[in-house]
Amino acid sequence: MRALPIALVSLLTFGSFGCDLLRPKVSQKEMEGALADWLKAHELEASDIHCPDNQYMEKGNVFECTCKVHDQEIPVSVTVTDPSTGTVEWKPKYLTMKGEELAKEIKAKPEFASHDVAVTCSDKVFVSVPKSEWTCDVVDNNDGKAYVATLKFNDGEGNHDWAMAPK
Repeated sequence: MRALPIALVSLLTFGSFGCDLLRPKVSQKEMEGALADWLKAHELEASDIHCPDNQYMEKGNVFECTCKVHDQEIPVSVTVTDPSTGTVEWKPKYLTMKGEELAKEIKAKPEFASHDVAVTCSDKVFVSVPKSEWTCDVVDNNDGKAYVATLKFNDGEGNHDWAMAPK
């Protein structure tokens, strides 16, 4: 009688461990590659992409990957949305802003009203990591003066301040 419960406990322990082995997991290498592709599609050049290993491909599973953009570490939340197709949803922790939108903002500044201004930003996309700084070169084609516009993000929601300095 004593052998039966021990055998049963062993079977139950192995059974739950065995079931765990059968649960599909997210491939770390594939996830990092997919994140790199997703970032590139959103005009973000990233380096040092890292996703955790041993994550389950189960609907609703949420985990975090990290990558570096413009020397800033960016956490990216990953949510498994459809395990049968391997579909996930990516959500960077910080808002991104397109360089062309920021260039329009610079051109609209009062000091450049009615001026023909050329703006060249350091990146196509800016990531609003709090306290991060990004630059754009500004040339006033009316008088030839050159400036450096420095954008400093106040928070991860895209709120920012500009500083304009002669180049």
